[in-house]
Amino acid sequence: MMVPVLVLLIVAADAPVASLDQALAAAQGKSRAFNEAWAAAANRDWSDQKSVENVLLQAAASPKPGDVRLAVARELIRRKRADDAWEHLKALRPSDVSDPAALHFHRGGVLQTLGRHEDAVKEFLELEALPNVPERYAATAKALRIELAALKRESLPGVARDMREIRRRLEISRPDQRTQDLNKDVIGRLDKMIDDLQKQANAAKRKNGGKPSKPAEESRPIQEKTTGEVADGRRFSNVGKWGDLPDKERAKALQDLTRDFPAHYRDAVEEYFKKLSKEGGEVRK
Repeated sequence: MMVPVLVLLIVAADAPVASLDQALAAAQGKSRAFNEAWAAAANRDWSDQKSVENVLLQAAASPKPGDVRLAVARELIRRKRADDAWEHLKALRPSDVSDPAALHFHRGGVLQTLGRHEDAVKEFLELEALPNVPERYAATAKALRIELAALKRESLPGVARDMREIRRRLEISRPDQRTQDLNKDVIGRLDKMIDDLQKQANAAKRKNGGKPSKPAEESRPIQEKTTGEVADGRRFSNVGKWGDLPDKERAKALQDLTRDFPAHYRDAVEEYFKKLSKEGGEVRK
């Protein structure tokens, strides 16, 4: 059975010269103290601040000074603790780490989770400008960037994104002022949407003498156009149509593409490839 070209491209491209995982492995192979500190923090699910600080004290074991801090931030992201991860990521520079692509990717992901969409897009653009970016970083970052470019805060997708952020914060026991303010804001936007829809319905009813106007058209879902680039010929040439892949192969490709990433990234990536295939099949080089 032949493996889809898309999967081959993803796997082949996901072998950077100096990845975050390689930097972490180097530290683990160099220092027993680092291994012990890392294991202790992991056993506490990265929730014990003192254990995390002990890991950071072993930063000298890694190839570059920021590698360990970036690795710690990634563990926090995997546990939906974007706020805590940002405290480690915000001061890091690309020159501080062995894997600048990972830094830009995780900074962008955290910023979009925290609602700082313009800053997130900047990070994703910085990532895309780097040479030899692993495909799963490049494709996922572009998918998220396009999603953010098309997102309207007052639309239902915009409200849904903020509702997911509220749920995330509650899941990690963070019912702080930001969570409360965001909840009030979401309720206010939903109330306004309902009010606007009611006004539109009443206006249409008056215009048509009390009769509904074109119910078939009113029930048709509204499709918003997305902005931004949809295809990168350099990275996605000869991949065929995403929508033509069998379900199992598409699921496998998504798994390869988004492994170790927060679960909600999968939707953005799948939507990206659906748009890619709709734009016209194979992408020109």
